[in-house]
Amino acid sequence: MERRQKLLVHISLESKVKPDMERSPSKVLSTLENIINRAVQVRFPEYDVEIGRLEGNWPDSEEEFPTVNND
Repeated sequence: MERRQKLLVHISLESKVKPDMERSPSKVLSTLENIINRAVQVRFPEYDVEIGRLEGNWPDSEEEFPTVNND
């Protein structure tokens, strides 16, 4: 069985404007995670993607940014 390589990705998002209801922090980060996973699978099929760190800062947001830290 072939061992696949792992690609560890860290994402940090900084926003300068208050989010609207359709672009909540969790939706933005979830969308970014999906885009990165799909892009890597298409371009580098020999890699498995792991999101190592996912964090963000969005001033005046009613919702806290979800964070992931798999380091």
